[in-house]
Amino acid sequence: MSEKKEKKEQQKKLTQAEIQQKAIQLQLLDEQLRQLEQQLQLVDERISKMQLIILHLEELAKTKPLTNMLASFDEAIFINTKLLDNKQVWVDVGKNVVVKKTIPEAQQFIGKKIEELIAVRNEIAKQAEALVNEIEKIDAELRRAAA
Repeated sequence: MSEKKEKKEQQKKLTQAEIQQKAIQLQLLDEQLRQLEQQLQLVDERISKMQLIILHLEELAKTKPLTNMLASFDEAIFINTKLLDNKQVWVDVGKNVVVKKTIPEAQQFIGKKIEELIAVRNEIAKQAEALVNEIEKIDAELRRAAA
């Protein structure tokens, strides 16, 4: 092997310190990726819940007034009640503000929230994809250094 080729080969190889640095970087990126995956899961769960709310609103609109119902008081607590109005609901629009909306208005409001969550989900997915690409790049560098 010529002296010039040997120099190039040596330049391509990573020092032990660089290998350690890349390994730490790989661990940090992997942790960031896991956090993004958790965020994706939470956003997906929220989207599913909101889609379910839209379906429940459709069922509510079909329910006759004065029908006996179980209403959620909290996550695990329900109360027995009668439906007085199947045309309007109270909607939390944020910052502890609750407004009366018709069923279609409430569905439209929830639909917009779903669209916003989908945009957030797409952004998180894009960040995760960039991390995966970076992880693959560093992993390839470490494999070459180990060879």
